[in-house]
Amino acid sequence: MSAEKVVSLQQFDLTADQFRQLPEDQQAVIAVLTYAVSELNALRRVFLSQRLALTEEVAINSAIKIQHFTILRTWTSKTFEAVQFLENDLCSSKRKCKDQSVLRLAKSLKGKLKEIRGRSGYSLARDIRNETANHYSFSSAKKNLQHTRNGSDCNFYTHDHGGNDFFPVGEEVVFQARLARRWSSVREKTTRDRIFRDGLTWNNETTDWLTKVNALFCSELVFKAFPQNRFRSSHYSAPAEISGHPSAKITPVFFEDSPQ
Repeated sequence: MSAEKVVSLQQFDLTADQFRQLPEDQQAVIAVLTYAVSELNALRRVFLSQRLALTEEVAINSAIKIQHFTILRTWTSKTFEAVQFLENDLCSSKRKCKDQSVLRLAKSLKGKLKEIRGRSGYSLARDIRNETANHYSFSSAKKNLQHTRNGSDCNFYTHDHGGNDFFPVGEEVVFQARLARRWSSVREKTTRDRIFRDGLTWNNETTDWLTKVNALFCSELVFKAFPQNRFRSSHYSAPAEISGHPSAKITPVFFEDSPQ
């Protein structure tokens, strides 16, 4: 029997029947926000459980970078999508939600949303979402071709375990060359590195803010609607391998045969 660890949580109990008592617009908003924040937290955990530690082997480095940047792109595009949801469905003049309680809460977000749009990481997140993560774009890839670096790894790598196959030419053209095209006028590497770090900071801080937005909407629309319900401490047994500090729980880049 595998070892187990105790996971301690604060839990607010809510039945499906209670949830259905909320107005439909409120149900939909809470569903989307909790879905988005749960996804973002999961993606950030996976991203932090990786190590971009390159080796002297080009092939291994390509595999490491593909996995690292795949998770980063997905986290980035999902963060951008969550911001778009707030802007388009709750805060714009063409908003789909009509519930006055929701709109009152949404109105309080407009200043922060404007600030988020104005930061350098926002435009990078938009490009990642539009051209390298949520969509596979022929026209974008074609534009990127002239920006592909001379030393690109264009080899094709396969493995006995098909899930370990990887093909870096796509990563080089679709993502790395897209960044190079975006920053073609930026000559200094230190400046490009800073812009990329700004994007990571935007991801992290926007995810933190969205977590607070979710807490606000849940508090006002759910917790106050059911004052008889209370948060309680709960403790659950979980397999030891699913819990740990990111530095000690690195996501594998290659699968091996199962241990005998």
